[in-house]
Amino acid sequence: MGSAPECCTTAWFSKVFCVDQDLYFLMDVTDVIEEGSGADAPAIQIIRYHMEDEQTEARIIRNAVCDYDRTCRVESGGRILLVHAPLLDEISDLTPVRVYQFDSSEYVLSPQEEFPQESEEGESSQPSESGTSSEERPEQTLLYLFDGPITVSELEESYTEHTGVVRVTGTDGRIKTSGRVATGDLMEVLIDGQVSDRAVACIPGDITGRGKPSSADTQLLYEYLTTGCYLSDAEWKAGDLNCDGILSTGDLLLLKEMVWKQG
Repeated sequence: MGSAPECCTTAWFSKVFCVDQDLYFLMDVTDVIEEGSGADAPAIQIIRYHMEDEQTEARIIRNAVCDYDRTCRVESGGRILLVHAPLLDEISDLTPVRVYQFDSSEYVLSPQEEFPQESEEGESSQPSESGTSSEERPEQTLLYLFDGPITVSELEESYTEHTGVVRVTGTDGRIKTSGRVATGDLMEVLIDGQVSDRAVACIPGDITGRGKPSSADTQLLYEYLTTGCYLSDAEWKAGDLNCDGILSTGDLLLLKEMVWKQG
């Protein structure tokens, strides 16, 4: 494996992520506000280093500041989740997560979508009332650890003998009607259209929220152990495979074994 680009070997980057064969470096830089203006302001720079061919690319979000300690993630395909705001705007618990695609044709990245910011507990900073949108994460939402991967239909079937129906909402705010329940999904039991119970799903080994353990999860857990990257409470619980209350190399070995066994 080639060495990291020289610009990234110093300690001034704010976050580093390893996804597939790419290293992503996120950092604060100073950039011009407008071309030819002579004035500059803080900006967010994202560098991607492809380890296989040692190619380096960069993108920049101008005139912005970022909260790297909250939801900040790079996913396969160059999908980047950031909490940031224009200069002079204060970042709060209500500042939305913005989703970017690294391979945007624009030098200044454009948001593809955005959704409300989650707190470190994976909950909304505002309580959810009956009849509010399922995209709002309620206060004091419990974490529910499943025994293993489960589909939405299997979860719904488990409620057929109970009063009420179950609704699963993904982290993107969309209601799931099929597919796998993933770590971070919000599960709600509705009786007569009113929410009576709710919990956030945790699938053992599914740290990246894909519904089952994969090599991407081993990479993210390794990154957490080596760089201390941010994990939500749900992601952290999904990674604690030996249930000892600590994320360690023991969990990483168990996760690698899970991924190997499922082929």
